[in-house]
Amino acid sequence: MSTRIQEESLAEGQSEWGAGWRVLIAASVGVGIGYSLFLYTAGLFIIPMQQEFQWSRSAVTIGPIVGLLCAFLTPLGGIVIDRYGARPVAIAGLLLLGLTYVLLAATPKSAAYIYTLVIIMACVGTVTGSVIFCKSILPWFPRNSGLALGITLSGLSLVSAVATPILAKIIEGYGWRFGYLSMGALILFVGVPVIVGWLREMPNEVETKAVAGESGSLKGVSLRDAIRDRQYWLCLIAFSSAALPLGGFVSQLQPILISHAFTSSAAAAVGSVFFIAISIGRLAAGTLLDRFRPGVITAIFLAVPAVGAILLGLMVHGPDDWMVAAAAAFLIGLGHGAEADFIAFFTLKLFGMRYFSVIFGTMVVGVGTAIAIGGMAFAALFDLNGSYQIAILIGAAIFIGAALLALCLRVSRG
Repeated sequence: MSTRIQEESLAEGQSEWGAGWRVLIAASVGVGIGYSLFLYTAGLFIIPMQQEFQWSRSAVTIGPIVGLLCAFLTPLGGIVIDRYGARPVAIAGLLLLGLTYVLLAATPKSAAYIYTLVIIMACVGTVTGSVIFCKSILPWFPRNSGLALGITLSGLSLVSAVATPILAKIIEGYGWRFGYLSMGALILFVGVPVIVGWLREMPNEVETKAVAGESGSLKGVSLRDAIRDRQYWLCLIAFSSAALPLGGFVSQLQPILISHAFTSSAAAAVGSVFFIAISIGRLAAGTLLDRFRPGVITAIFLAVPAVGAILLGLMVHGPDDWMVAAAAAFLIGLGHGAEADFIAFFTLKLFGMRYFSVIFGTMVVGVGTAIAIGGMAFAALFDLNGSYQIAILIGAAIFIGAALLALCLRVSRG
């Protein structure tokens, strides 16, 4: 779509969906096949890598470590995105991500090699995750930002729901190395062409008019002003608290189920339920945030995973409890999916678009750190106790605390 047509469409009041649907699809695909897919599927590689290298469970749980490093680097990624634009940075980042998967597939029995790739993956992740694609779509959907964010972020859960069982079969049949090669191929032969073809940035003057009106400048407070706001810290603490157990479940759901005598295929099927629930949570939360009190909606969605964690903790009959495991995964997935919406939504509504990438990036530091700590804590508690039971029940309590904090959030829906 040319710049002139974009300007005329927006000036004539064409619906946001009519003007931006291609960008929305491209952003959803980008989120789906980007860096976050590595975190969501990392659990499938833990046991096969542990068996080959004969290392501890903690040593091969690299997903949370990547997440931790990436979280701290995300504000720098936000600066790069704001300076050079989302489209060129996303294309370059996805190409590098595909290459990193190829290098992972060639991993020797060397801790130095693996942790070098951990650093590379973390750096690439700062420009191939949710920040860059949320930044891309928000100017196109100023009136429906919650739902647009939900649709964009649901790309990850939809791709994960399809990819997880397929990837599990690939790993079972051909080994974990071929699994990483398959993920690289998905990026290079599906993701990159879609981003090149459909991800477009709104021209600066049109973006300013769409997001800020006729004032001539984008609205928003600086990072310095944001961190002086009580609401900033409430958001950061509430979402980071919820991210602790969520990180544990994302990283360790497959091993948790396998420890209850589930086969890898049965565990992957439960994982698909988890990812479908994430998508539903993102779409539902995005729709509700645009229409009802955001603080109350947030509290509800952060409390729901506590019920799922309790169900998972009470599961005693192994594979015979597949429906219980699926219900637990569904409830946890609802909360996990919604939380991604909440972070972007509250950042936009509280602090504006002008410094969105940087402020969002600082939120990601806290949340990403918590996700990484949660994943490592679940693995460490398993190594210590030979069971995930304690970690699961602690996680349920943390979900409830995060929900209570969310009730204190105050933001206009406008």
